[in-house]
Amino acid sequence: MSSHMTTEHEPATQSHDGPRSLLRTLKILEYIAAHPEAATLARVSHELQSPKSSLLGLLRALVQHGYLTSEDSRYSLGPSAHRLAIAIVPAFPLSQIAKPIMRDLVAKTGETALLATLDLEMQRAVYVDKVESVSPIRYTVPIGTSRPLYSTAAGRLLLAYQPSDWIDDYLKKLATEPQAGRMPPDSAALRTILAEIRRSGTSQTIGEFSPDVAGVSAAVFDHEHKLIAALTLGAPVERAKKKLSLMMEAAHQAALRMSSDLGYVNPQNSSSDRRKVSTRAK
Repeated sequence: MSSHMTTEHEPATQSHDGPRSLLRTLKILEYIAAHPEAATLARVSHELQSPKSSLLGLLRALVQHGYLTSEDSRYSLGPSAHRLAIAIVPAFPLSQIAKPIMRDLVAKTGETALLATLDLEMQRAVYVDKVESVSPIRYTVPIGTSRPLYSTAAGRLLLAYQPSDWIDDYLKKLATEPQAGRMPPDSAALRTILAEIRRSGTSQTIGEFSPDVAGVSAAVFDHEHKLIAALTLGAPVERAKKKLSLMMEAAHQAALRMSSDLGYVNPQNSSSDRRKVSTRAK
């Protein structure tokens, strides 16, 4: 009878430990991906609030199967982890990751959120997704609409991260070909704007494409640190002027969250973490 009861309870114990170990394994990979130079056993144990004895076996198994490498008592991602990441990322359409973040952004700011990508052939920004404000007076634009790069927040941000020769060609074309709507700024002024966008990762326009509309945009990066989209908030200009800083910060944080979900690791955060670890070591 005792043997029978033990047999009955063993699956329950295994099913409890299995998911817990799996979750801990995923947390290890997640932490090491974000903190490659701080991933000692002691550090991982502290951050995950797990005893070293519980983690050591998992770390060794991950090293054995190529998901981690170990050198000088520090762990970093191995080739198996990289292959897995490369296989996973394309399986998630950008809109699938972006949509819930855009909904949160609209709820926080009360303004319409849009996602824009660059059409290289047309040399224009194209809105590929949106979540509209619930306000009766709001900015709205159909998905698939394109806008000039030089006069919109999304367009300028997408332009700013292109290779320098691509930007040069675009500016030459801009200066020699007639443009619909408002005249573009001169090349020197636009280059200054683009340099500031690259520094901050954000852009803004107030009444430049349309006199009644203001927009702010923030850069969305993928796991290879490549710009893939501009996350934008559009609003009636008078309302936007009253909360431009709020809109910019909200868009920036939402874009960082979106980038993180795409596998991007913010270099500034990594540098900060490395400085903290170095200070503690001293």
